[in-house]
Amino acid sequence: MRKISAFTLLLGGIAAGVCGYFNDSIVYYGFGAVFAIVGILDLISSAFGSKRHSRMKFSATVESELQKIDEMSGLEFEQYAANLLETVGFENVELTVSSHDQGADIIMSRDGVRYAVQCKVYSTRLSNTPVQEITAAREYYGCHVGIVVTNSYFTDSAVELAAANRILLWDRAYIAKLIDENM
Repeated sequence: MRKISAFTLLLGGIAAGVCGYFNDSIVYYGFGAVFAIVGILDLISSAFGSKRHSRMKFSATVESELQKIDEMSGLEFEQYAANLLETVGFENVELTVSSHDQGADIIMSRDGVRYAVQCKVYSTRLSNTPVQEITAAREYYGCHVGIVVTNSYFTDSAVELAAANRILLWDRAYIAKLIDENM
């Protein structure tokens, strides 16, 4: 439907421009230009919008891996995440002691930067609590960066809080990308 309206606007703009040419009217030229520009912009927007939407569709292999993650316990997901993070090039990837982790499940480094990572397997969106915990853990462990990794997504409030505290949020789509690029 969207492409049809953009195409219609584009054709309308061309038609108005042609009428302006034959009638020597600036008004027709103006309408023609506006319709043509809006039609072109709408077509471009539609093209990029469909690409953005298609990124959310995962390959069968990635989808299968995500389903496995969905069924993991918290400890299993922490181990899985640690292995994945090593695969993508992080160094000194270590799991913390689970009963006294102070909000971080994994401590790691890359290029001299230390990271504190919290892993969450959820069936709903994550709220502010994991962001607050990893913010404290980042300071406790003397890390430069805090990351919350989940098989789910984050609430708007969590995204806002993470941005204010310089916390990275790696959601289902980001995990899928890491899996896809490294399997």
